[in-house]
Amino acid sequence: MHTVTFYSFKGGVGRTLALVNVGVELANTGRRVLLVDFDLEAPGIDTYSALAPPVLTKGIVDYVSSYLEFRQAPDLNDYVYKVDQSDRVSGELWVMPAGKRDREYGSKLSRIDWQDLYERRDGFLLLEDLKLKWESDIQPDYVLIDSRTGHTEVGGICTRQLPDTVVSLFIPNQQNLQGLGSVVDAIHKQNKNSNKQINLEFVASNVPDLDDEHQILRRMMGKFHSRLSGNGPRLPRTAITTINRYDSMHLLDESIFLSERPRSRLAKQYRMLLKRIISHNLDDREAALRALTRSFPRGGRFEQLSIGDFEGGLSYSEQDKIQTVLRKHANDAEVHFLTGQLLKSRGDFAEASLQFARAFELAKEGNDAEIGKYHLELVNSMSSLDSEFDAMAHLEQLLQQSSSSLDMEQLLGLLGRFSEVPSRKWLGMKAFADLSASEMDDLVWQVSDSRSWQRFFVELFNRSSDQLPEQRIADFTNLTLAAIGSGQWCEVVKHLQEPEVLSSHRVDINFNFAMARWAADRFPTKKFFSKVLDLYDENPVAEGPNFLQCLAVCELVVGDIEMARNRIATCKALEHRSVFLEFSCWSYLRLGRDRFAQDLNEIERLVNGEQILPRFIRDADGSDVPDWTS
Repeated sequence: MHTVTFYSFKGGVGRTLALVNVGVELANTGRRVLLVDFDLEAPGIDTYSALAPPVLTKGIVDYVSSYLEFRQAPDLNDYVYKVDQSDRVSGELWVMPAGKRDREYGSKLSRIDWQDLYERRDGFLLLEDLKLKWESDIQPDYVLIDSRTGHTEVGGICTRQLPDTVVSLFIPNQQNLQGLGSVVDAIHKQNKNSNKQINLEFVASNVPDLDDEHQILRRMMGKFHSRLSGNGPRLPRTAITTINRYDSMHLLDESIFLSERPRSRLAKQYRMLLKRIISHNLDDREAALRALTRSFPRGGRFEQLSIGDFEGGLSYSEQDKIQTVLRKHANDAEVHFLTGQLLKSRGDFAEASLQFARAFELAKEGNDAEIGKYHLELVNSMSSLDSEFDAMAHLEQLLQQSSSSLDMEQLLGLLGRFSEVPSRKWLGMKAFADLSASEMDDLVWQVSDSRSWQRFFVELFNRSSDQLPEQRIADFTNLTLAAIGSGQWCEVVKHLQEPEVLSSHRVDINFNFAMARWAADRFPTKKFFSKVLDLYDENPVAEGPNFLQCLAVCELVVGDIEMARNRIATCKALEHRSVFLEFSCWSYLRLGRDRFAQDLNEIERLVNGEQILPRFIRDADGSDVPDWTS
């Protein structure tokens, strides 16, 4: 149970409206919520039509009055009611009103001497007992208390005894600054002298949304930042949430904006406040996950970190948060997964593996749809620890899962890390068998630096096309490259019929067909390469190393030797600066800088009159001797 008091030194700041919006939204998102109206002189929660009780209901004033009369705390159930909202999918909303507002309400309130209650009648214990009853009888995730304004005994109860978090709302003027400052000082002082730490959230409310040409608002906000910091460091600019003045007739009928007008600016600002409140409650799963993700390092720092001491730049408060999150959410797979990612980002792969293993085991027990994600990270961390045998065993398990539950790019990277040559038995495993042709096309590019993986995906596609014969490998760009690179150029030529290619205006289709025909015929056909150059002249594109290389090959075949030489020279200059793998049309593989340069040198030898077949043809037939002449 996380108790939040909404307090303001002065009225007119929209305190109750903010509380009601936050409370209803918490319930609408699956939480159990209790709203408590401690603004006894001017109660307002039960005046909202969506929160109105079916009959007049007793509340705080009646509860305390009964205690004073009978010297015994009464049954809580007589002083609360459940809000009936049949359209709520999950979550519950309860209200403990200020009291039964009949003719007796005013006299009951006036007879309560709060100072006497605390000094002589165990008032502190009464309110502590009330909190325990809230927790045991209603079991709320959140209790939201609407506090009386000003400096009062009730204000002290609401801001220092009952809450875990105090939301202080104010209009940024001098009157609010002076009054709110002393209340905040009292909370800071209590935090220093007590084991219980009350969180503080500040909300500048009803702020004019106007030009601040004289810097009035800026100056006042600067004063609030300084004053509300107490004796600690100055509050950061983002520590104060702003809710602008909002002119709407819907305020008159006390609409709940987060439910009824969720896209309005006011609703968005309330939603921001809601997130700030939730962030203080690490029992709340949303806050726990956010605490972990916010702890990820910035700027690429990778330092050793263990669960025990959380070094590596985390503050003590962050360390405590993470330890608390793990303790409170010990059976939450996602919490362990994010903790593992945090540890991995800091370089502690051993501890990360333990967290990923826990996430995986919890996911298995609960049939979690995210099990594939947790399993992949477990294998990934194992691979960083050189646990090759264990990692490979887990990879075999992963391959039995559907590709829809896996990050296939990550899985492919792990398979490639442990096995340069893919196993044929993987072809029939569910992770690969479930892939669509377009998914294969995306994945094959990732492993297009490996001839054996190219062959693997082409065979995988051919198996799938047996069930879907209308699929053609030539309809997929990366699979076409893989087919040509792995020696299945006749397949490409068969699918890319000559009339279809010649009518196409795509440079890549025409070029790949020309290269496939070269491989199939062992002789380059000039008209196909000429068509590529004509298309390029009609629509020039950015000339990266691969494209320059392709143009050089075309110009070589059509006989424009000088232009081919110039292309190669330009390509060498560009590729010399590259640090990435580049696809080579000479090898039909993605290559590093040195191997790409070797391919350029071979093309240059061809330009200089030497007879040589493209490397992808020689790799397929094992021959370096061409059977064609220039």
